[in-house]
Amino acid sequence: MKAPVQFARTIAFPRVISDFNVAVVGLALLPFLVHFLPLSNDTPLGARLLPIFYAPLLAALYWRIGIAVSLAALVPWISHMLMGHPEPGMAGLLMVELLLFVLWILVLASWLGPRWWMGPAAYLLTKPLSGILLILLRELLVPIAYMDHLTGAVTRSWPGLIALAIIGMLALQFRNRRGGSR
Repeated sequence: MKAPVQFARTIAFPRVISDFNVAVVGLALLPFLVHFLPLSNDTPLGARLLPIFYAPLLAALYWRIGIAVSLAALVPWISHMLMGHPEPGMAGLLMVELLLFVLWILVLASWLGPRWWMGPAAYLLTKPLSGILLILLRELLVPIAYMDHLTGAVTRSWPGLIALAIIGMLALQFRNRRGGSR
């Protein structure tokens, strides 16, 4: 595996804070901000927009594996501790989904090179596997029927799938403008 691509110029404190770090932190804060928005219906806004997947996507596309895995493992639990959302069973499910999501992006990117569509593809590839965990660990995770889990990945989450594709496209365009390669 080659070294990570430099995301952008260093700002403020050389070698401490870069544009990449600012972008990842900003995207990692989105799930917390979504909890402050009022609900318009019975589906949580996070389940529609998928903001918890944005920062791990960006980190994985830039081969910042440690950052991607850390965000995947910690953000659902930090959100639970600070905001009370998601519930512990859902936080566990989201952690597993985010880890699988990052793994899928890394596998796809290693096979094909980073592509704009890998965020939505990784999300959709993750859902059947996390659905199996819902069946096997029903007492520990949230009680969601397997088919509801799968169909919701498309019917409720399509705005988030579009957002993942846009983030992937913008990240790769920025990376290509900077002359970076994997």
